[in-house]
Amino acid sequence: MCFTYTGSCAIREQDLAAKVNIKDYIKLYEKGWGLNEIEPIPNSTYKIFATAKGADIRVVDRRLVYEDPLAFEKIKHFVNENKFFYMIPIKTVRNTIVGFILRGVSGHSYNTLSREFSDFSKQVPLMYGFDSSFKKLDEAEVSYPIVICEGCKDCLAIKRFYPYVLANNTSSMGLNLPILRNISNKFLLAYDNDKAGKEGIERDREALWRSGAIVETLNLDEGFKDCADYVKNPEKMVGLVKRLRKKLKFLYHA
Repeated sequence: MCFTYTGSCAIREQDLAAKVNIKDYIKLYEKGWGLNEIEPIPNSTYKIFATAKGADIRVVDRRLVYEDPLAFEKIKHFVNENKFFYMIPIKTVRNTIVGFILRGVSGHSYNTLSREFSDFSKQVPLMYGFDSSFKKLDEAEVSYPIVICEGCKDCLAIKRFYPYVLANNTSSMGLNLPILRNISNKFLLAYDNDKAGKEGIERDREALWRSGAIVETLNLDEGFKDCADYVKNPEKMVGLVKRLRKKLKFLYHA
């Protein structure tokens, strides 16, 4: 596959308020390439995505968006910046796609799309990382700890070593917190090692404590922005995994 293309797209003004139809994005996603169908991309993002079990991430050519520009108005600016981009499906435990994280193959631009819900009571937490393994939490007699991180790359990096990992797609749990409290009362926060991440940890830790949850934090080494950074340094990853397992063991028996 060759990552070269130039093109343009004109959108009518009256269609600027177009709503997201997740079915259109699922069709777009299905036209994309599986990561085993393209030449390996020499960076850590590709390595994390390509080695993640069950992530079903695809690469999409933006020319496919130009086939039906009005349907994809929500990502107009994103595709103008990215000739090729990853589509990372956000799923429920039942494997239903409810949204996508879009990330440029080159650079760091991203976009998040979610299904339109007509009934507020039917909304689901738009967190990345839910899969069939979470079904076991309903049947378990004990409360398993859930690891919460910020981004999908961090989530997939940690899922190599522990299944119950979710990503906020931001620096705070927000409205997802009360929903997750129905799943577990034990949490390990592994947010980014920057100002927003540290503030998010303090905010969410206090909110979880007030809800009666048991909370631990996973400290990152200096010079590492997030958990995904460790994929570039296997030796440091060994140390991170040791700390991860130690924290999880404590939470499991707490």
